[in-house]
Formats: sequence, structure tokens, C-alpha cells
Amino acid sequence: MPTNVSGPANLTNWNKSVLFTAARLVFPVDISDIQAGRMVARVQAGVTLLQLHAYLALRGLECSFAPEIGDATVGSLASSTSKDSSLAAPGFFAALVASITFVDEDGELVMLDRAANAAALEDYTSSFSMRGITVELTLVVRPAALIRTVTTSLPTNAALPAALLRLRAEADSMWAAVGLDGAIVEQRWRLPPDSGNFTSAESLVEFYRSYRFNMFSQGRYDQAGTVLPKVAPVHLTHHRYQLVNHYTPVTAEQPRLDFSYFEYPDLLDFERAVAALLRFARGFCDRTGFAPGAFALYFVQRTGRRHARLNYGGPPGWSFVFDPISDDPAEPRWADFCAQLLPLARSLGARLLTSIFLHLLAKDAPAPSGTWQLGAST
Repeated sequence: MPTNVSGPANLTNWNKSVLFTAARLVFPVDISDIQAGRMVARVQAGVTLLQLHAYLALRGLECSFAPEIGDATVGSLASSTSKDSSLAAPGFFAALVASITFVDEDGELVMLDRAANAAALEDYTSSFSMRGITVELTLVVRPAALIRTVTTSLPTNAALPAALLRLRAEADSMWAAVGLDGAIVEQRWRLPPDSGNFTSAESLVEFYRSYRFNMFSQGRYDQAGTVLPKVAPVHLTHHRYQLVNHYTPVTAEQPRLDFSYFEYPDLLDFERAVAALLRFARGFCDRTGFAPGAFALYFVQRTGRRHARLNYGGPPGWSFVFDPISDDPAEPRWADFCAQLLPLARSLGARLLTSIFLHLLAKDAPAPSGTWQLGAST
């Protein structure tokens, strides 16, 4: 990262007829007109989130899924695991897919609609691009609303997990970067339609957008403990699309975001889990001198439509994602950190996504074979 979200490429070519040999599949960029009355937009697979948000904003609409990295294509997100702290909607992109059209292993064009093919659609949107090549999809959209964002900095101490839950309870949505020396918390509220159209000064919105760009592009949130408190708390009134960034390509020598993915489906265990994970990170730092840039914290609403074995599966409710991140994917201690963190995370109930983070795969693991099945994993 940063790059377009993609399938696992040559790591796991599970489908004999669809061989993934490139980082991404590019389709013509075209967003069709909004289908009046249905509040869905018909979008071709190669459209990026940034393009989608810009198109909808001109029409007074928005997509509820608005993570930082805008270069991910809707086609790739539709069949992979994603995350964004929920704001009056589920926090993963696949939940917004109303229908999808793809080319299957026989070269046939297949269309799945949630109203008629709900189970098959959930199957496809959790397949990590191994069931076919996405061509087009329809997405649930909604009238745009102003967002109020307030940032707060907190010390990392024994009281932090409870403080994070308290701040989440105060807001409609919350995201945080939690480091060993401090945390930056971003609370969000979706304002009612009669709030007018007043937004913060463009210069302030641009400052905070640039700040987030630097954090995410470099994969280090330690700036949150040094730069932001000098101006915190930040109070912004803005539209969601204004904080979605575009990233230029990076070289292997540049700092860039790498992360591991851990979803914890039991919010009641939040304080115990976060405290244990921070203790582990502190101990690892004491032993090796290395600490992750931070843990990125998201709260994601589950729909109840997915199989319990899948990410965001099981009954309706809330999961939290607590992802360690780094600015150097090639750092051996980063690989060791994630490998040693894995058993602890699993003991705390984490569901992981090994195809995102290669360090978690055993070097001598056999290549997957056979037909991909719902809920299967390696």
C-alpha cells in the first residue's frame, strides 16, 4: 500500500480457468446514471472510490463506505474484505452491493441480484476474486449529509481501552490510531438534513486531508503523537468525500503502508483484547527495539447476512478491527512481530485474512487446490 486493492494475484490461483498474473484488472471508467427511485448507482468495475465519490457528490449523493485510500477500485472491493468505521451503515464495501455482473470460469456473463440470489451474492463477494472477473455492479447510495469530525489525543496507559469505548459511545462513528506513546481518535457525527450546507474553511479541510494523507501513505501514525496535538482538537464540518485521498505510485525504497488484518467479533471483549495486544507490542519493543507504527482501530457494523466463518459474518452486531501497521514491509522485525502476534490474536477471538498479509503464511504451506468453497481457508 498505497495501491489499488487487488486479488491475491499469483499467491493463490485457486480457479483453474481464471489466472491472476497482474496486480489489477482495469476496465473502462464509466459510472452510469443513478437509477431513479432505487437509490443505487450502476458502476463499472474499474471505477475507483475517489471517482465514485466525486460523481455522487455532484448529484447530492454519497456512498456510505468512505475509507482513506481512494484508489481502490469498486470491482476489487466488491469481492474482498474491506473496512471503514461504520457511519449509519455497514462498514464493509460488499454490504453495499445490490447486484454484481461477472465473467465466470466458463467465460459466461453472470448476474447476481441480492433480491433473487442473496446467498450466491454473499458467496461471490467473499471469494477474493477467485470466482470470476467482476465487470459491473450496482451499489446502494444515499442522500449526502454533512459530517462533523472532532479529533482527540489520548495517552496510552491502562485507562486507554475504556476511554476509547467511551468516545465511541459519544459519536456516530469512530476511528483511532493507537501507538505505544499515544493515540489519536477521530469521532464523527452525521448531521441531519436541516443542518444547512456550511462547511469548514477549505484551508482547514485541506490541512487535515493532507495530514491524513501523510499518515496513511507513509504507514506511520507516530505523527499523531507529535504533530497533531499542537493543533488538536481539530473540529471540521465537511462531506465524506473531502477526506478521501489519491495516492501516486511509490517505489520499494519509499516508506509505505503495510498492515495485518485482525477482526474481533466480540465487542464485549474490547478492553481485555486491546490491553493484551498493547502489552504484547510493548514487550516486543523492549526485547527487539521495534514497534509497529500504530494499531489502526475501526468499529464495523455486521449485517447478519454472512456465514459466521467469514469476515464480518455471524449475527448482526459490531466487530472491531485492531490492525498493526508498519512503514517498511521488508523489515524482518515487522515480519517477526506479526508472526508472534498471530497466536495471541487468535486466542483473543480474532478472525484473520491471511491473503492480505503474506508474513502470516507458513513458508512450507502447500498450494491451495480444488474448488474454492464458502468459508474455506488455508
